[in-house]
Amino acid sequence: MSAIPRQLPVITKPRAAACYNGVHGQAMVEVVRIVTLLVCSMVFLLHNSFYENHRYFSSGS
Repeated sequence: MSAIPRQLPVITKPRAAACYNGVHGQAMVEVVRIVTLLVCSMVFLLHNSFYENHRYFSSGS
């Protein structure tokens, strides 16, 4: 902790400082957003490919 009076305490250890300052929280939000985007994209692509295959094979071509 900082010894300077009238200032918010500052944690100097990197891992503790990251948790204390909310860096891990922001990183986790970004990871969740990226994973959600990837999952939604995969579901969309799989749905479209199944739909196209069904349409192709059921048309008698």
